[in-house]
Amino acid sequence: MTYVSTIQLTTCLETYIFDGKILPILLYGSEVWGFHPSNDIEKIHNKMLRYVLQLYKNTPIVALRGESGRTTLKVHRYCRIIKSWLRILKMSDERLVRKCYDFQLSKIPQTKYNFWASDVRHLLQSYGFGEVWDQQGVGDEYKFLEVFKQRCIDIDTQLWSENMNKSRKLYCYASFKKELCLEPYLIFLDKPIFKLILCKFRTSAHTLKIETGRWNDTPRAERLCELCNLNQVEDEFHFLLVCPVYSHIRSKYIANYFYNPSLQYKFVLLLSSRKVETLRNLSRYILYATNLRENTCRNRDM
Repeated sequence: MTYVSTIQLTTCLETYIFDGKILPILLYGSEVWGFHPSNDIEKIHNKMLRYVLQLYKNTPIVALRGESGRTTLKVHRYCRIIKSWLRILKMSDERLVRKCYDFQLSKIPQTKYNFWASDVRHLLQSYGFGEVWDQQGVGDEYKFLEVFKQRCIDIDTQLWSENMNKSRKLYCYASFKKELCLEPYLIFLDKPIFKLILCKFRTSAHTLKIETGRWNDTPRAERLCELCNLNQVEDEFHFLLVCPVYSHIRSKYIANYFYNPSLQYKFVLLLSSRKVETLRNLSRYILYATNLRENTCRNRDM
């Protein structure tokens, strides 16, 4: 880890290394135990995302997954289980594994206890593939595995969206983050400082009053910007498109269309942009405006 941290790796390369070297170890034997929640393994996955994105420990997991476009490892486990099940169905009746499976299959109607075959049945039925279990097989295995994997991803994405919308901290994030996908700025922005500052801003890992006010339970309406006299809440929208203190930086890095006039839908449009130049200028604005804010607050408190 020390050596890796001394060289510059892209976000895609870091996650690729994790998927190729670490993930197979974490999922070893998951064809058998993969029905269980496996929270400890998910913690390792989340720790990797936090390390790659360099976000604080209090940044919600849904934000980490949202920026990186990563599903939970449950998707991988379930796909491995079904792939193993299809492999067993093709085995000859003399194989020991097949005999064990047939024995479990015969016991399902006779017992209330769960075992591997009954767990496979529950998995397929809960994901809408009960007919596949009834038929004990599929025609095109590769096609079915693709469909099953996509169903797992869709359900996982739906749960991610629900958790994001429930989070009070991610109120702003939920307004512009609509898809579980890798954000392009993590690919196209070349300097780590610009990627980091934009990532922190998007996920509310910043020190604007809208965030720091949460730490001491300050009412939202009282988290006002202390740098201007507009008497407005210092949230991401105010910082990015409204506050006159940063007007000279804003005019240099943000197109006039977005802040003249300043409207919420333009804020969403700007933060959800996939244009490289727009993202590059946006990250520069956030960095320089943040530096100005910190210096101003520091000088005022002296």
